[in-house]
Amino acid sequence: MKKFDVIVVGGGHAGCEAAHASSRLGASTLLVTMKLDGVGQMSCNPAIGGIGKSHLAREVDALDGLICKAADDASLQSRILNSSKGAAVRATRIQTCRDLYKKAIQKEIMHQDNLTVLQSTVRSLNFRSEKAEGIILDTGEHINAKTVILTAGTFLDGVIHMGDKTFPAGRAGDKSAIDLEHFFRDMGFNIDRLKTGTPPRIKTQSINFEDLQQQDSDKPIPMLSYLNDHYGQNPSKTHKLPCYITHTNPITHEIITESKNQSPLFNGKINTIGPRYCPSIEDKVYRFSDKNSHQVFLEPETSSNLEVYPNGVSTSLPFEVQKRFLQTIKGLEKCEITQPGYAIEYSYFDPRGLHASLETKNIRGLFMAGQINGTTGYEEAAAQGIIAGINAARISQGETSWTPHRYESYIGVLIDDLISQGVTEPYRMFTSRAEYRLRLRDDNADIRLTEQGYRLGVVSKKRYELYCKKIQKMNLEKNRLEKIKIEINSESHKLIEQRFDLSFREKRSLASLLKTSRIDYSDLMELPAFGLTANSSIGHLVASDIRYEGYVAKQEKEIEALKISYKVEIPPHINYEKIKGLSNECIERLEKARPQNIGQASNVPGITTSALTLIKIYLRKNKET
Repeated sequence: MKKFDVIVVGGGHAGCEAAHASSRLGASTLLVTMKLDGVGQMSCNPAIGGIGKSHLAREVDALDGLICKAADDASLQSRILNSSKGAAVRATRIQTCRDLYKKAIQKEIMHQDNLTVLQSTVRSLNFRSEKAEGIILDTGEHINAKTVILTAGTFLDGVIHMGDKTFPAGRAGDKSAIDLEHFFRDMGFNIDRLKTGTPPRIKTQSINFEDLQQQDSDKPIPMLSYLNDHYGQNPSKTHKLPCYITHTNPITHEIITESKNQSPLFNGKINTIGPRYCPSIEDKVYRFSDKNSHQVFLEPETSSNLEVYPNGVSTSLPFEVQKRFLQTIKGLEKCEITQPGYAIEYSYFDPRGLHASLETKNIRGLFMAGQINGTTGYEEAAAQGIIAGINAARISQGETSWTPHRYESYIGVLIDDLISQGVTEPYRMFTSRAEYRLRLRDDNADIRLTEQGYRLGVVSKKRYELYCKKIQKMNLEKNRLEKIKIEINSESHKLIEQRFDLSFREKRSLASLLKTSRIDYSDLMELPAFGLTANSSIGHLVASDIRYEGYVAKQEKEIEALKISYKVEIPPHINYEKIKGLSNECIERLEKARPQNIGQASNVPGITTSALTLIKIYLRKNKET
């Protein structure tokens, strides 16, 4: 087989984004996956987006990635979360058909230029002089490459737990990558274990939806990809299906409590840490014993609506116990389980062993992305995948790496957190992790990243042209809102006074009214003075920019200081013990994180302002900047 520029190991969300991005940049790319049919598989809940997560997904989309386009094509239910709150914390969430989503991803992968797909298992890495040079398959065949991206998800020595049953697997029905995990352990990589889980799946026809709370899609239908949301293109339409809400109850909790010792989480079989914000139902019942019920969302898995995903009851209890507690829940009294829930333990690499490019520090040309870096979620994986793909391609072409900073993207926040803080539990994105979230909204990711992506070559010319047209429309709408004045005693003036108890004695522009917290763009659209606008989604975006421009301006000074700190490089082999005044705790934390610059060092837990000052003084004295 020919030599490739980039080899991607794993066909999950990280691997698909990495391989597709690499090939878009013109790098000859090989995607190696255990099963061709597993490419783009949604192993857990078939949903994309949510709080913090839609921000990541839309940033991937802004760089011309796959995740949002596939979600829109496979959409079963679409909603805006936190719609009553400010634009910075609003999020789009789409429940997808897992079959259509996978089909959409596979279509993109199989028809992409410069991309070859191979069904096989990788046994080990081929390297020389601490430089990745390719992979070795389980058949013994060597395939050479300039760079390698590892995106093995939960497959590295994955072990499934369900009651007293334990067996190796990457996920239900797929084998574990044991040889590859042992290879990296033998090479001295810092590897630890985490766990995650999934709920049982339920036969739709066995559920009584009659008295349950129904949750429909929002109107108009929200979309994730800017191609469909702001650029005027239309995805293929799927039949919209409702979700339903039910609740556990004291009887449910009693059965779970009585069976607690049969759960691997409590009988000692599992000692690893799972996701804090997505705990198992047995963990929730134990930790929140004062609560009489927990919410359960019944979400469709496919457009055929044969199976339902009961979001909120992840479990590793035995099959019979799962059936017993589920049948105590309203609507599920006669439910039939089509696939039992389970917990899975897997190995991950300490992400502090990575550069911001996601290249490993100890082996050049080797990149890692996705759950193997200690994250959880499709969106977190996709975000890492596209960055690893861009950088692996650029390095293979003799170019420098690129990673967006935390002040310009949630991707930057994610990577900066991983490489400077490491993980002690599966990392999940939240808006609270971003210091500059007024700038980093899910409605403006393309404004922040698409032009950069086009300059890199990862964004197509066609998409860039659509983006430029959007910017033109935004500028026109902003000018229009600034020019239209509300005259005193006009009909529009009277409506504003009546509705918002807002009095003003001189004419005001529509733009100035948006800076009043009680008035939004929808309110302006009802005024006689408003007139017509071409695209309300563009208008809402412009309105957010106008509303927050004062707050954003105040953050610019902070950001300028942060930019400077990222330019102050720290030598890779600096001896922190030589820096007088640094505490032993700071030295230990800095040794583990090995930050590349002062900006990254400032994000390491426990590193104070005074410690940063000592480091900068040392660098100046030793002329190491």
